[in-house]
Amino acid sequence: MAGAPNMEINNTTPNTTETQIQKNTIDLLKAMGWQFKQK
Repeated sequence: MAGAPNMEINNTTPNTTETQIQKNTIDLLKAMGWQFKQK
């Protein structure tokens, strides 16, 4: 799996990076004036 993307490697394990990216994206969109209802 040399050169495989980290997302592929971490598919079977909790991916902290992916969660952080989602939070950052939501924060960014909120800053731009979007409103989110989180479950």
